[in-house]
Amino acid sequence: NKEMISILANSVAYQAGQLFGYVLMIGTVGMFILSLIKTIVSKEKKLWVSLLVVTSLIILLGLGSAGYAVFKTMKESRGAPADDIKQGGDKVKVVRTDDNLLSFRIPKIWKQADNLHEEASLRYAHLRGEQYMLVLSEQKSDFEENTTLRNYADLCIKNTISVASKYDEGEWRESKVGGENMLRVEVDAVVDHLKIRYLLAYYETDGHFHQITTWTMPSRWKQSKPVFEAVLDSVEPVVASE
Repeated sequence: NKEMISILANSVAYQAGQLFGYVLMIGTVGMFILSLIKTIVSKEKKLWVSLLVVTSLIILLGLGSAGYAVFKTMKESRGAPADDIKQGGDKVKVVRTDDNLLSFRIPKIWKQADNLHEEASLRYAHLRGEQYMLVLSEQKSDFEENTTLRNYADLCIKNTISVASKYDEGEWRESKVGGENMLRVEVDAVVDHLKIRYLLAYYETDGHFHQITTWTMPSRWKQSKPVFEAVLDSVEPVVASE
């Protein structure tokens, strides 16, 4: 499953980068302490003073970078609350699917993720927050005339089950969004030993069925679910004349 491999690779790369940074900082601090001691006790002060200055600058730079990272993380964590998505604002952007069928309001911190499903008409992710979204649209003419939105949703769910070693489906919810019918369901799955929590939505417009998939890790669900719900509530069919 390409999406799960991509998620796992991004997560591993991010954690590896953090680990390397920690090791580098610990080594620099150790060298700083050694340089400080040698500067005090050694007769060969010139070399140790130079090393002391260099390690001091590296530590200051590291502390500055760490401080900025903490500030940015705190800012991003509150940068796209559900209320902002519902009301719009400078922390939200409007995006359209590549086929120009649907529009959404999504957090500005979400970026295009071209490494997700290659056939999706919309692919966005917030890697730091481990939030992902993609949209797939299919023409109704490719299905039997009596195919309902629930029939389509059940078909899509089977594809999700097929790649999961464990699967637990919640209650289905039906609503009107943008004047059209939407079905939603929460799903817990294990794919390639990775736990995933989905909020799946299936949307019907004139001539098309749409599969809207949002997901994150269980540890990020509490923060992510309100954002996902608000994004789904924002969907609107694009007027053909536009």
